[in-house]
Amino acid sequence: MTRASQTVIVHQVGALPQEIGVCGRDWSQDAVAKHYTLDEMVALDGSNPAIVDPGPLAACPAGACTVAAGGACDTVIFVRAATDAYIGYALRGGP
Repeated sequence: MTRASQTVIVHQVGALPQEIGVCGRDWSQDAVAKHYTLDEMVALDGSNPAIVDPGPLAACPAGACTVAAGGACDTVIFVRAATDAYIGYALRGGP
């Protein structure tokens, strides 16, 4: 898992779950699974968005969440679904 500037595994959209557990928090996929380009993600986030691997035992990308349990997290993270297409997952339960 990484911030947007690094290479990330591409996942099949149809195989992605509606909910993922990453960085010790729970995240939900948008109901329409909208694909965002990197430029669109940066425009939404205002910085370098967190791109995650939803697989088991995947590491939390630096800056996506604080190390303190229950600490602050990004409100949206992204999973790579194509060369320049990403699916957003919103933080469940708030920051």
